[in-house]
Amino acid sequence: MFLSIKGEKNKEMNRNWLRRFRERDDFMVIVVFFVFWFIWLMVSPNLRGIDSVLDLLRETSPYILTIIGVGVLLIGGEFDLSVGSLLAIVNIVTVFAYKFTENIWLAILSGLFTGLIIGAINALWVNKLGLSSLVATLAMMFALRGIAFITTNRESIVPNIDWPEGMRMLYYGSWAKIPIPFVISMTALIILYFIMSRTSFGRNVYAIGGNTEAALASGINIKRTKMILFIISGFLTSISSLVITGQILTGYFNLGSQGWEVTAVTACVLGGITLGGGQGTLIGATLGMLIINLTHKGLRLLGVYTTWMLVVNGLILIFALYAYRIRDSIFLRK
Repeated sequence: MFLSIKGEKNKEMNRNWLRRFRERDDFMVIVVFFVFWFIWLMVSPNLRGIDSVLDLLRETSPYILTIIGVGVLLIGGEFDLSVGSLLAIVNIVTVFAYKFTENIWLAILSGLFTGLIIGAINALWVNKLGLSSLVATLAMMFALRGIAFITTNRESIVPNIDWPEGMRMLYYGSWAKIPIPFVISMTALIILYFIMSRTSFGRNVYAIGGNTEAALASGINIKRTKMILFIISGFLTSISSLVITGQILTGYFNLGSQGWEVTAVTACVLGGITLGGGQGTLIGATLGMLIINLTHKGLRLLGVYTTWMLVVNGLILIFALYAYRIRDSIFLRK
């Protein structure tokens, strides 16, 4: 009798452990990250060493900022497909503002303000016009890219004055050997992770993504929450664009093209954020972006042509969706 009871308790503990494991999507993506890392270390020895790790973090950090914004929207059940074109617009606005005012702070504020405004417009299209965020931000993506082409005449914009050293350090600088872009992205990640996991606002976002009708019935202001989410996405994308501007120091009309919007969504899905909303973490999305950039860096070191990255992104997205489906089916049966 005693052994039977003890056996039942052990089975229940195993079931609880399996359930907790299933719910920890970020744990699964950590395992996937180290598997990918090990494979690429074997395939490309150039990735070994602390310098390669720091370079990877520097290259990935601007895009981590963007996927954090895309991630909070996906958790809330919404999409933002305009982030790639917004990278270009903020970059162009910043360069033009510096070129004509010769004031770096005014240029930076112009770039940040542009991201905030575009995020708010996306939210208004969704909240006031009742458009699907997929359609609204897709329209914004095309509109912003067209504006980028028209204002630059598809030519790089170079200021007629030198940039301050601080702008260049925004990308190339280091703090205690840690790349400044990584410090910025991790600061944003910590703040947003705390908000999403420890505040009522974060719980509201998960509730809206999980079941909009139930969230509305519980008194959550859905439109205001979505407005904040779109503004967060626009703001973080503008910071990302400023960091990239510190790298290239020019206005580039094609910045953020070549399927960057899909790459951002792929990183989030790979990290465990579901397309239906209400599930996943920003840590998982960040690791998903690191996996993608690690793969891209490994392919570049092997001399693989850049356009093949789009093929790789598609394969990674299929892999992520299928892997989580298999994992869920296994643990649901358990």
